[in-house]
Amino acid sequence: MIQEYLDVQSHLGVPELLVKRLAERFARRRTVTHVSLGARPKISRDPNDNIVIATARSGKARFLVTNDYDLLDIPASEQARLRLIIVTPADLLARIREEA
Repeated sequence: MIQEYLDVQSHLGVPELLVKRLAERFARRRTVTHVSLGARPKISRDPNDNIVIATARSGKARFLVTNDYDLLDIPASEQARLRLIIVTPADLLARIREEA
């Protein structure tokens, strides 16, 4: 998960030095939490995203918040089967405002 997070930061244009510092911080403060992910769904076009989905499911997340279209393009029927709603940050904020 950490490597995926760092890769995304680089992809988003975060300066290399900041990504390197973040990686160093993770290395210094490493807390290992073992989570049984169970079966990993193979529904994203990007195989690296499937572990993100499995982690969200294990954590019983209601939402997976992302700007990654490989995740956002997963059909609503698959999201329902996973008991997970995949939204953009803007979509989540809109939902929160609607509920308030």
